[in-house]
Amino acid sequence: MDTVKLTGSAYVFKLIDEDLGVGRLRHSEVDWHDSFRLAEQLSDSFTVATGAASVDVWHVAAARLLGADTFWTFDEEQRNLATRSAYFRRVPKLIP
Repeated sequence: MDTVKLTGSAYVFKLIDEDLGVGRLRHSEVDWHDSFRLAEQLSDSFTVATGAASVDVWHVAAARLLGADTFWTFDEEQRNLATRSAYFRRVPKLIP
C-alpha cells in the first residue's frame, strides 16, 4: 500500500471532512435574499477601502447571517472586509 501525504488545500479539505464527520462542523443554509441584501450593504460600506470582490462580500454576509463568531479565510481582501465589518469576534490571519 502506497502512503500519500496530503499537503496544502488537500490536507485542509481532509480535516474539514473529518470535522464534518464527527459533528464539529455542519452544513447550513442561508436565506439568499437576506444574504444579498447584507452583501449590498457591506459592499456600499467597505468595497472601495478593501478591494473585496463580490464573492468575498457575499461570503462575509453569509457567515454573519449564519451566526459565525470566527471568520476563517486565506484571502487577504476577504479577511480585511470581515475585520472592518466588526461582525466577528475573531478573524485570524491564516498563512497557507
